[in-house]
Amino acid sequence: TKEFTTPEIKRSSLTATVLTMKKMGIKEIHNFDFIDKPEVEAWEAAISELKLLGALDGKEALTPIGELLAELPLDPHLGRMIIEAEKYNCLSAVSTIAAFMEAAPIFVRPKDKEEEADALHQRFKVEGSDFLTLLRVWDAYDRNHCSSEWAYSNFLNVRALREVGQARQQMFEVLNKKGIIITTGNETELIQKAVVAGLIGTLMMRVGEKEYMRLRDRKAEIYIHPGSTSFYKPPQFIVSREVAKTTRAFARGVQEVQCAWLPELAPHLFKEVEGALHYDPYNKRVEVRCGLIWRETNEKITEYIRPAAPESGAAYFAKVLAEGDVQLPFVEYNKGILRRLEELYRRSRGKVTLPVMAQWYGQRIGNAI
Repeated sequence: TKEFTTPEIKRSSLTATVLTMKKMGIKEIHNFDFIDKPEVEAWEAAISELKLLGALDGKEALTPIGELLAELPLDPHLGRMIIEAEKYNCLSAVSTIAAFMEAAPIFVRPKDKEEEADALHQRFKVEGSDFLTLLRVWDAYDRNHCSSEWAYSNFLNVRALREVGQARQQMFEVLNKKGIIITTGNETELIQKAVVAGLIGTLMMRVGEKEYMRLRDRKAEIYIHPGSTSFYKPPQFIVSREVAKTTRAFARGVQEVQCAWLPELAPHLFKEVEGALHYDPYNKRVEVRCGLIWRETNEKITEYIRPAAPESGAAYFAKVLAEGDVQLPFVEYNKGILRRLEELYRRSRGKVTLPVMAQWYGQRIGNAI
C-alpha cells in the first residue's frame, strides 16, 4: 500500500503546507478554499505527523518547536533534525545525513563482484545506525577529494554521492541565510539523537525475535531490511527512513533508539518514571531504574537503567560510602578510623552514627557523581 511504500520525507509536502498555514494564523485549514483540495484523510495525517514531531499541541496550535520549524524552508522532518543538531552543535554532520535522505542507494554490488564489494563496504558500517554509516562514507569520500575514481574502486554510487554533495551545499546555504552557524561537533550519540528527533513518527518497538510494531498506529509485521547494519542484532527500538513492502514490510535506513533518549526528544509522547537508586560497582556510578510511559495509552512499555542525576546520585553515594558497602581503599581506611572514633566515643558514652558519616562524605564529594 502507499502507506508502506512512500518514504516519510516524501509524504510531508502537505505537512509543510499545514505548518505554513498555522504560522500565517489560518485556523480552519480544513475549510480553506484550495483549487485542488486535499482529502480529509490527508489533512488528518499531516496534522498527526506534526503532533508527533512536537510542532502542534493537542489543540492543533503551534508549539515553540513548531514556530522554529515554520521559520526553516525545509521539510519538517529535516527541520526537526536541524533544530536538535543546532542544540547539540553537530549541524554539519546532521545536514550531511539529511542530504542522503532522498539519495539513491550508495552501495553498489556488481554481478560477480558481490563478495568483493561487500568486503569493501563493511569498512564503512556502523552497527546500529545506517545514518552514521552514510556519514562515514561521506567523510571518506570528502577526505579523498570527492574522487570518482576512489568511489568506483570502493563500489560506491558516484552519481548519488555527487547529488548528496549538492543537496548538502544547498542545506548549508539555507541555514546560512537564516544566520545559523554550521557547527562541526562529531559526538555520535548526539548526532543519532538529532536523527531520531526528525524520524520520531516512525518509532518501532521489537515485539518478537525480529518483528517490529510501529507505535503510532500499532502496525506490526515490520522487519529490518537485510542490508541494514541492525539486521543481525535487532535493537529494542528503532526509527527508519521508510518502510517498503516487497515480500514483507521492510524498514530501510534504520537507526537504533536508546530508551533514555525518548523522554528528552519527545516529552509530548513519552514520560519517565524514576525507580530506586543503586550503585553499580562495575561502571562505578550511581544508577536509577526507570519506566518508560507511552502517554497515548499511559502504559509502561519498557524499563531501562541510566546514570542518576548529579544531586541525587551524590547523596546516595555518600550514604553508600557511610554504610561501607563500596570496596574502595579509602572506605576501608575510614571504617578503621570510624571504629577507633567509636571506641573513643564509647568511653565518653557517645557514638559516630551513620547519618553523621553520610553527612561527612556528602560535604566532601559534593555533586561529583
